[in-house]
Amino acid sequence: SLIGPEDTYHRAAFSPDGRRLLAVSRGGTIRMWDLALPSPRPGGENTAADSKRLVFSSMEFSRDRSSAVLSAGTGTGVARVWRSGDPLLGIDLPQPDKVSFPNVGPTGLSPDGGRVTTFYVGQMLQIWDVDKRTPLPALLNQGNGVSAQAIDPTGKMLASGDYGRNVRLWSLETGAGLGSPLKQSDIVYSLRFSPDGRFLAVSTTKDWNRVYGVRLWDVASRRQIGELIETGGASPARMFFNPEGTQLLTVASDGVRRWDTTTGSEIAPHLPHAGGAN
Repeated sequence: SLIGPEDTYHRAAFSPDGRRLLAVSRGGTIRMWDLALPSPRPGGENTAADSKRLVFSSMEFSRDRSSAVLSAGTGTGVARVWRSGDPLLGIDLPQPDKVSFPNVGPTGLSPDGGRVTTFYVGQMLQIWDVDKRTPLPALLNQGNGVSAQAIDPTGKMLASGDYGRNVRLWSLETGAGLGSPLKQSDIVYSLRFSPDGRFLAVSTTKDWNRVYGVRLWDVASRRQIGELIETGGASPARMFFNPEGTQLLTVASDGVRRWDTTTGSEIAPHLPHAGGAN
């Protein structure tokens, strides 16, 4: 057993190579294990002094395996990230002056671990240089309130969605806007890039009244592929791409469905699930 009975862990993540395990306890302790050792033991540990105020919102490793970032909102607008090491290094990213409501949503992590994006729910985005612990000068203001974000796997761009039915693309290096918005018919709920960054899947909701759908976009041409994918049930579909980026998988209460990313057409068979899929 890696984890003893002295604490309860409620969030964990593996590194891309499966060698490391990062976990956070309800008591605010963050530990990392090196699973390649004959007897795995914590290789780094950090306990947050103000752990009772922390709301852990996201956890992921950089794709190059060099670092791990765990983010937590403190209720005061500060996002805290931990980088791998011994001990784990805690870094506070303070709330920008123009953010009025201290509600930090899930963060994003660039593939090399050098950029972190903080998502202030309903307001705006900030890109941070983690090594320098400084924000990029540009504060990304959606205008209609940020509702979702995603970093493309190539580490070149950031996508953000808003309540005004737009998806915008930004340079992760400079924070500059990239082209015109991708217009949506409904509120943007979540975003996911394909592994090669070529496609962007957008999950939407019609005024939060349980009418959900997914749209697929070609990022380079700003072209929507196929028609709106209507998903049934009481919650938005979860979206996944296969490693080659040739198929989009939607998982919702009406079952599991596969879509061709070139044409937007559904690939049979539809896999229904009587109790919904998760």
